[in-house]
Amino acid sequence: MDSSRLELAPIDYTRFCLRHAGECELGVPDALIALTPDVEAEIERINQGVNARIRPSKQIGDWRIDPASGNCNDYVVTKRHELMASGLPASALLIAVVKTPAGEGHLVLLVRTNRGDLVLDNLTADIRRRADTRYAWLKRQSARDATYWERM
Repeated sequence: MDSSRLELAPIDYTRFCLRHAGECELGVPDALIALTPDVEAEIERINQGVNARIRPSKQIGDWRIDPASGNCNDYVVTKRHELMASGLPASALLIAVVKTPAGEGHLVLLVRTNRGDLVLDNLTADIRRRADTRYAWLKRQSARDATYWERM
């Protein structure tokens, strides 16, 4: 881990972890998911389900798992929660901070696989490869230490 690229986790993430400690444990560091057809279908099912279930809202506040309405933070932690519950390793499910083409800050979930990083995003139903997004990538969770995030 290159310490020159590290910074402390965002305060909102830290507060989320204080309320939901099990959601922030990484387990095996630097895991990659073997992207089989079954795993890909499960990722797709969870992404679509969460995007359909949570009503978009501009609310600002604590990050919440499975609220009736929420913003990108809530979508990300809900998808991560459900993917971990399905058996995928936490250290392969990393929250990332991006800037949209309109210049807005936004959170997405990076799913690290043996075939590259996939991006789960509440702004689109499509799961894309990281290189196929139009985002400026700012930072992401460390796959080795949940208290740090890495500049990208």
